[in-house]
Parts: sequence; structure tokens; C-alpha cells
Amino acid sequence: MIRSFTFAMILSMTLTACQGNPFKRTQEGGDELFDDSLLAPVGLQASPAQRFPDVPLPVNAKEDADRTYVFESKSIQIGRMVYTIKEPINDVAQFYIRECQNIGWTMDSALQAQGITLIFNRPGKRLVVSVTSSGLSNRGSLLILNYTPYFDSTILDTNSIQSSPL
Repeated sequence: MIRSFTFAMILSMTLTACQGNPFKRTQEGGDELFDDSLLAPVGLQASPAQRFPDVPLPVNAKEDADRTYVFESKSIQIGRMVYTIKEPINDVAQFYIRECQNIGWTMDSALQAQGITLIFNRPGKRLVVSVTSSGLSNRGSLLILNYTPYFDSTILDTNSIQSSPL
């Protein structure tokens, strides 16, 4: 009898304790542990170690020095930078879409076929971003940045060309 009474008491205390959820969020506010503005931004972050100041580079990108070529002079900047990064292809592409537009590049075109190729332009410059699978594992990506001078395609003035019948 005492056993059944003790069991009934423990059972009733357990069931009444489960009626309320102490972790339930309320709409009243004030129960926030921290402000959302303190959270880090979503996505890859830009690295401070970039070759050119106007070409963003994600953190943790490792340069392949054997396949990288950079030339800088007072009048021209050209580069083919090759990196490996342990991030999915889409995350790297989204990083470039976001960061390039934030610093004044305009996206000219995007191609998605066996990887992603993005073409960005700004006055006098072109950046072609190619992101493919590194082939070593499904976790990594190969990032190739081609940074070249760019002149608008209106090289020929068609108004100055005169044609005459033969």
C-alpha cells in the first residue's frame, strides 16, 4: 500500500512538473540572451590578405603559388590567382556575388556548368571568378581569379567607317 501511494505521488509530481515549458520563448521580449546584431554575418568572410585591394578573397583560401601569376606596374595590373578553399562551390560563388557588388563591381554574366563562372566589370578592369570542385574531395573548391584590364567593346566607331559599293 505504501509502495503504490509513493508511486502515485511521484507520478503526479512528475506529470505536473511537465505541464510548463521553462524554455518556451514568449513574445513579450526581454528574455533575449543577446542581441542579434552581435552575431557574425552569414557566409564566408573577406580575408585581409588579398593581392589587389579591389579583389576580395575569402578567409582560409590557400594560394597555389605554382599556378599563380601576378604582374603589377605603375600603369597595369594583371593576375591569375589560383586558390584552394574548403568551402562548397555555391558558398564561394555567393561570397563573390555579395562582396564584389559591395565594392563597386557590376556582374556582367554568370555561367553554371561543371562549376560556376562569374564575370565582373568596373571602369578599366575585369574580374573573372571560376569556382570548380577541387577533385580531391567533395568538400573543397578550386578558385581561379583572372584580373585584367578591360576596355569597353566600343573600340570601332561605326559612324566613321564609310562603305562604298564595289
